[in-house]
Amino acid sequence: MSTPSTNLVSPQEVTHGHRVMTRRKLTGLKGHKKKKKRASHRESPLRLWPITSLLYFLVFYLALDIENEAYEHNRLLEGMGNDFSGSEGLMSGSINRVKNLLSSGRQNRKAITVESLMNTPTSLVSTSNM
Repeated sequence: MSTPSTNLVSPQEVTHGHRVMTRRKLTGLKGHKKKKKRASHRESPLRLWPITSLLYFLVFYLALDIENEAYEHNRLLEGMGNDFSGSEGLMSGSINRVKNLLSSGRQNRKAITVESLMNTPTSLVSTSNM
């Protein structure tokens, strides 16, 4: 009987790169981890489904919220533009009234009061009110 050489691989051994690993090592703890990883890779789409559905849900409502906020901001800005137009008309009307009072002459007492208040320095007005 001849002794088997060490270079030969028995049916119970598997070559893995440059190492020779026995079947016992392959079915040990490392083998189970590899099998679990493969099983989890097969199950991962099922496990990720709740996460992906939640992600799509959040993205949809975020886009909807952004659209609503943009609509509200545009409406607010249009309203502010209308308010400024209205205040411009109010200010021009007030200035026209003051001009009419001042142009009416000395017989109008309101015009004299407004003119005296406009020509009085602010330091005198503030001390006279105290």
